[in-house]
Amino acid sequence: MRALFDRDETIFAVAWIVIYVVGFGNAGVLTDDVVTNYAVQVAVGVVMVVALGAFASKNGLLEYWGMCPLRGDARRFLWFVPLFVLMSENVWLGLGRGEDGALAMVLGIAAIGVMAPVLEELVLRVILYRALGHSNALRAFVVCSVTFGVGHIVNLLFGHDLARTLAQVCYALCIGFCLMSVLHAGRSIVPITLAHIEMNTLGFFAYQGEVGTVADYVTIAILCVGCIAYGIYVLRAHADERPLTSAPLEW
Repeated sequence: MRALFDRDETIFAVAWIVIYVVGFGNAGVLTDDVVTNYAVQVAVGVVMVVALGAFASKNGLLEYWGMCPLRGDARRFLWFVPLFVLMSENVWLGLGRGEDGALAMVLGIAAIGVMAPVLEELVLRVILYRALGHSNALRAFVVCSVTFGVGHIVNLLFGHDLARTLAQVCYALCIGFCLMSVLHAGRSIVPITLAHIEMNTLGFFAYQGEVGTVADYVTIAILCVGCIAYGIYVLRAHADERPLTSAPLEW
């Protein structure tokens, strides 16, 4: 891996994105048994996280990839309260529970609630951001924000509802901007990964009605506006020490 990383960091990032989409994503649709699929996803996710963590530790990339505590004053992020409130969106319309059983719930939370956010923040956000940021930090910021949102369209390939997927793409774009703002300012994936874990995990306890009611659209609108507002606040609050410009990313 080191040879590829040294030769072209962007290709390294893209390679891991492909590994994540093909490996982790396809693990969720291997069989008709949801428990088996979740179990395989957990196993694949653990292998990927261990591999990337070991690689980062061995090559002195932990801080480079933001695998470290927040570097900044939490007060300037409003102690992340707005972020975690926004990421509780899945239960704003009420609670519910799937019908796959307790074991499926536990494995599902482990796979989708924990492993997926950890890998997505590491692979789809920070590794790609660092790779693209060598030439232009602003462009890298935009690409990583948009990629995270548009990337959710692949859920259609795994049988997800069209309306719910399109709504997810819409607010994922706004969430991507928000999380990128926190990453850019705080130089750590810890807060954004925890927020992402919160959102995905609460999804297992959310009301599973069809998208289309007024309440659904109001919820999505609040989430989108809130994410954009908080992201702008974070960028402005740190503009003096960490401006977002077209210059190479300094981290």
